[in-house]
Amino acid sequence: MTKYIGWVPTVGRRLSYSIIGSSSHPSVAETANVADDKKRRILSLQKRTLIDSALPVFKSPLVRLLFKLSGSFVFFLDAESNNSFSSKDQLLRGKLYLFTDHEDEEVDKNVLRIIEAINNLNNFDSPLCSKDIDSLYSEIYQKFLKDIEKHSLFCARFSLDRDGIIEIEINTDKDIEHTVCAQFFFFIKDISHRHQHHHPKTDTILDIYRKDNPYWQDEVLRALYKRVLDFKRSRDQWVCSSALGILSYIKAFKKVCQEKKMEITASRDDDDLSESIKITENELRHITSQVVGFRNTLVTITLAIVGVILMLSSLGTIANPTIQIPSCARFIRFVSGSIINSPTNTFLTVSLISLGVSSIIYRDYWMGKLTWPKDSTRILIGFRNQVVSGGIMLLLSAIFAYAARWIFNLIDKLESFNLIDELKFLFFQ
Repeated sequence: MTKYIGWVPTVGRRLSYSIIGSSSHPSVAETANVADDKKRRILSLQKRTLIDSALPVFKSPLVRLLFKLSGSFVFFLDAESNNSFSSKDQLLRGKLYLFTDHEDEEVDKNVLRIIEAINNLNNFDSPLCSKDIDSLYSEIYQKFLKDIEKHSLFCARFSLDRDGIIEIEINTDKDIEHTVCAQFFFFIKDISHRHQHHHPKTDTILDIYRKDNPYWQDEVLRALYKRVLDFKRSRDQWVCSSALGILSYIKAFKKVCQEKKMEITASRDDDDLSESIKITENELRHITSQVVGFRNTLVTITLAIVGVILMLSSLGTIANPTIQIPSCARFIRFVSGSIINSPTNTFLTVSLISLGVSSIIYRDYWMGKLTWPKDSTRILIGFRNQVVSGGIMLLLSAIFAYAARWIFNLIDKLESFNLIDELKFLFFQ
């Protein structure tokens, strides 16, 4: 049996067991969380997608459905704790189970039985229920406990303290035990921890470590500090603000280590780091306000120019109804014909122009929030054969070159209409 240890983030250093199972990330968990004045019993089941792919597109639910890719697994927690405030034993103890969700009839049957047991255990809060928690639990659940262990892929024991310290004990192949324990850890963290200071998709900030590693607490601090510095370097104001939230986790974990008398060496000056984050946040707030002001000014000027053109053209038509604008009419027919005859080229051209303009105006958004440019770079770097990477880059270059050629042809055709002369004729003739 190998033991692993980690920390579930909690700013107040006192996890509330009553909210376990109420989280909806990454999916809504089926949970029974009931208690009396002596004991709390928790059953929680959640489906989680663990598919990993070098191509981010294959993580999309639609693409997985089309290619029949499945990375769905079922996690189940069965735990109890002492619910007496006077008790010194405040640990939540229990078992963790992992099932495959790949159309296995026996697994599906056990999952349905677990959900039924969860629904029945929730009846404990009903005034019609006269049984205590242990009696009701034994009656509805322990009948098929052996079947659950038999058909589960992995099973592990765990204990979770109020201060967030969690231990997981597992007996499986050495090559995969850390991976399995890490997924159990993420499962517990998701159903017991509210994502207040960061996006749920970044919740792999912390990992779980072997308990015989005397420096595991330093690994936790290094991971937290690394994420704080990453957030601080971001040019997105919201991400930078999240750095202060992660810093509060650091301060809480340091207090936990102090109470547990665990020595830590990977420490920094949190006050100086906090001041630096606030300065960066104020700078980004100022930049954001300038960008918003520039964007509003640009929109206003554009609308004003369009309005002036429409107004002058209307006035010109009223002053001299005999004005003819055949070239403008030909121009409108040309644009309509281009859209109808070459919809692909038109769409590609408009997309590239919009992408270029928005990348200039919304540079902070592109650099801060979008991940596909970085993912694309990682994919190209990930190919061992550099010829493949070069071929992909050449293919993309050819596509952009073809689009650019079509844009230049369009510009040449537009110039043939002598639009400047026609506008002069419209407004000044």
